[in-house]
Amino acid sequence: MQIRTVLKSLIFPHPAVIELLSITVFPLNCLVLLYEKEEQWYAPIVFFFSFYTLLILSICIVRNIRRLIYSFQRVNLFLNNRKRKAIISLYASTAISIAYSIFKSFTGILYFSPFSIFGAIYFAIAAIMKLLLLKHIGKSDEGLAAKRASFLMLFLDLSLIGMTIHAVLWHEGAVYLGYLIYAAALYAFYSLGIAIRSLLVYRSIPSPAIKCAKAIMLSSALLSIFSLQTAMFSTFGGDERFQTIMNALTGCVVAVANTAIAIFLILRNRKKS
Repeated sequence: MQIRTVLKSLIFPHPAVIELLSITVFPLNCLVLLYEKEEQWYAPIVFFFSFYTLLILSICIVRNIRRLIYSFQRVNLFLNNRKRKAIISLYASTAISIAYSIFKSFTGILYFSPFSIFGAIYFAIAAIMKLLLLKHIGKSDEGLAAKRASFLMLFLDLSLIGMTIHAVLWHEGAVYLGYLIYAAALYAFYSLGIAIRSLLVYRSIPSPAIKCAKAIMLSSALLSIFSLQTAMFSTFGGDERFQTIMNALTGCVVAVANTAIAIFLILRNRKKS
């Protein structure tokens, strides 16, 4: 019970704590990157608290939007069904993935960036997979569709590998105009928080298609974090050796996580079938 209380206080801190972190951590993060202090002992601490602050800000925004939506009685009654809520969230996630894929394609063509093109391909495939899974929810071949999607997740690693190679060998990353990088950061941590929450909240729904689609959401969120990291290096610069190590490490972690999720789903669907 005490652990739960501590975790709740960390995820939902007092508004004053959020305000204090926001006005101190983000400027410190910019200073570390602008003055190329990534190798100093305090840099990892600043980066960690920047990640934590963005995460709790994203969670707070989502909670406030959710409270506003549920304040309408008819909407509250409609969304009271857990399975219906899961399906609606998947449609919203799919629409965001399509929009993000188009945005990545535009920036990739505009800046002649293979990194962004690989990212656009990844999000496009993920969106198609989620649409196909949504189409089979509640049908007799739902389990088969989930199994096929699990195998297709392994092919998403090809895009991840291509992005990692470009980030490591050619020091290429995502490019955002002006303050768009902050919007990208908010989206990345928001999608990660939503993906983790969805896996936990809807885990009891006995639908292999929904479970697989939620796993794809998590994989896409991890890729967004990797893409954000490369964008921050591209925007703020920093030590080249440090960038190479971090991009290689994060790219490998995301690729391994995607593979592990796919293998877990394959084994689980095979066991149930």
